[in-house]
Amino acid sequence: MRNLVFFLLINTFLLSACQQTGIKENHSLAELTQDMEISSKAHKRHHYTGNTYQWVSANIVINDPSGVWNTPEFDYDAYISSKIKKELEKIGLFESKESNIAFSYDIDVNMSAIQVKKFNTTEPGSDKKTNEQLVFHIPESVLSIIIRDKSNYDILWTGSVKSDYKNLPPEIATKRIDYSISEILKRLPKNP
Repeated sequence: MRNLVFFLLINTFLLSACQQTGIKENHSLAELTQDMEISSKAHKRHHYTGNTYQWVSANIVINDPSGVWNTPEFDYDAYISSKIKKELEKIGLFESKESNIAFSYDIDVNMSAIQVKKFNTTEPGSDKKTNEQLVFHIPESVLSIIIRDKSNYDILWTGSVKSDYKNLPPEIATKRIDYSISEILKRLPKNP
């Protein structure tokens, strides 16, 4: 059951940034990722040494009171975990049970999210421009990568990407995942 829930959550994030209609595999990466907001934060006690980490499991939270979630056709958990580990190796961090830091990732999907969008409009028959704000139901997802101190599980660093949720085929979703993970980990502070 946990695997099914996790699978569903990952699908939401991964399939989230582009509309199902009109999205093609040959769209540029910029077009496929334009809705993403990437951020990171080093916490007050950020400090780790060495070049190893321990991998811990992912956490998934789905808020779907209307039951509109679709089951993914792809093992996103395995894909995301593998992609994060490969990116960490590229920057010189390797998995080990003896490490003093732990890496994990979280996915949060809110199928009931409400967003306010601003529009610049021109009134009919005049050149007067106005700003309008409209409220839309736009599901959203967040993928976060977290570093914790293994001794007390205090958070040392977080990096995340927030995007609109839209149901996408796995070929496009994996491009978005690859981009998200690479961009998040570019913000990882260098090991002192």
